Amino acid sequence: MYLLLYPTKFDFINYIDYLKNKWEQLDKNSYDPNLAIAIHINWTSTDKTNYLIKQSKIKLNSYVKLRDFSNLAPLNLPLNTKYPTWGKLVTEIVNPNTYKLINLYSDLKRKLNRVLEVSILSDMDREVNIFAGDSGIKTGSFLDKFINKTNEHFIRIVNNTTYHIKEGKLFFIYDRLFPKEFITKLRKNKKFSLDIMTLDIETFLNSNNKMNIYCVSFYDGTKPRSFYLTDCPSIENLIKDLLDNIFSKIYSGKEIYIHNLSNFDLIFLYKYIINYPNLNITPIIKDGKFINLEIYFGGTGYMYKVNFKDSLLLLPNSLDKLGKSFNVKNQKDIFPHKFVSKNTLNYIGNVPSIDYFINLSEDKYNEYVSRFNNNWSLKNEVIKYCEQDCIALYQVINNFGSEFFKEFSVNISTTPTLPSATFRVYRSNFMPENVKIPAIGGNMFVDLRNGYYGGHVDMYIPKNFDNNLVYHYDVNSLYPHVMKTCKYPTKYFAHFHGDITKMNEYVKLFNDFVSFLRVRVKAPSITHHLLPFKLNNTTIYAVGTW
Repeated sequence: MYLLLYPTKFDFINYIDYLKNKWEQLDKNSYDPNLAIAIHINWTSTDKTNYLIKQSKIKLNSYVKLRDFSNLAPLNLPLNTKYPTWGKLVTEIVNPNTYKLINLYSDLKRKLNRVLEVSILSDMDREVNIFAGDSGIKTGSFLDKFINKTNEHFIRIVNNTTYHIKEGKLFFIYDRLFPKEFITKLRKNKKFSLDIMTLDIETFLNSNNKMNIYCVSFYDGTKPRSFYLTDCPSIENLIKDLLDNIFSKIYSGKEIYIHNLSNFDLIFLYKYIINYPNLNITPIIKDGKFINLEIYFGGTGYMYKVNFKDSLLLLPNSLDKLGKSFNVKNQKDIFPHKFVSKNTLNYIGNVPSIDYFINLSEDKYNEYVSRFNNNWSLKNEVIKYCEQDCIALYQVINNFGSEFFKEFSVNISTTPTLPSATFRVYRSNFMPENVKIPAIGGNMFVDLRNGYYGGHVDMYIPKNFDNNLVYHYDVNSLYPHVMKTCKYPTKYFAHFHGDITKMNEYVKLFNDFVSFLRVRVKAPSITHHLLPFKLNNTTIYAVGTW
């Protein structure tokens, strides 16, 4: 083993103590190592200054070669400066340093009609303007600057992006970015505000293995309302009655919370909502989930509004656990969901068997049965159950919203998800006044996001025997600590493709700034791999070159 430490007189002793303690932990009949004849420790040290200097000098492995990025070439034009070969040269010359090209060969298959006007600015510089052939409107331009005419080494500058081309190949791209939007500090909410409703639907599995709605309830804080399938001619009539009640003036401005709306309830309701007359619907969808469904109604003027939100995205736990955590008055009840079918919707009689309940103990089942005297009504009980869920969720959200406001002066009506709530807390409570965070999007955001991975779980001892001691090690997330204490790229915004260390124009940026890099890794074949890699949306810990 090789160790590099800052030298103090206790370093070596401390390291030996560490090895001794580690061995004692592992050698208690819970680990079966291969015994070694000897342990050799190779020790080296350096002072802090030299260590930091050496660390800053990063050398890429020799197997990194110039790559061809021609597939990323701009404007679908040839990667050379032999402009007369690009199309048909117009013979009428107005200016001896300017000529025109029409009928570009690269446009034939794409059925485009572009005209190029090439201006010779100097011996080394060319400006090319692009016009629409039909209208003559200018649609773009770029600048070609020679580095070496002999081997056609030049740069093509399009907007803020510089393309480095040599012998017809694009080998380096540099894109200087200028963020246009910034995230700034927010003011705290001065007054608590939370105007909500809650809604819940119940479904059963029909003979075709499809879910059918048979009961819907909502609660506005005063009195619950319910809609039952056998009280209506059809499911369409049931949903129409529900929406007629919700899309009314008295509920304008309400936030309608549904627990697990994105993955369940909205799947059934959405087709009815979008077909309801005179609505203006604005959905916010992220990662395939509905974050918010903003609906305007009230005639042609769309005077009123409600928002459908998923409370599970704000409070990611079951309603049963949330009710207990927030100590609400109305707790979630139990119900025999498996008993419900098209033929039992109006059932009245004994309480269904325990087999129709999900994960219910016999004691709880007997306690539930004792509430009834052979007079259990499916309709009455599911309405009671559905309304109880709505009331419980209403109380949970109100309690959470009230406590959240007391602690952070943030109204949860402005934060549809837990991450957005925590970010708003940071912006309103902790973000300095003079700080502006660039709002990064596009490929840069995707590249940065792909560099983050979740935790690494590994099992070092694949089996255990009775009465043996097993050690479990858990390390809290290092992201917050690293982002707080370590340097992070924030000053200079640019994006590049290629080996920047071989580019004299940009290598200073690489040496002077901390940066995010997508690199080729050569990982050794060790027992426990450390570096993660995403392959087909699965995180793996690979060996070899990747």
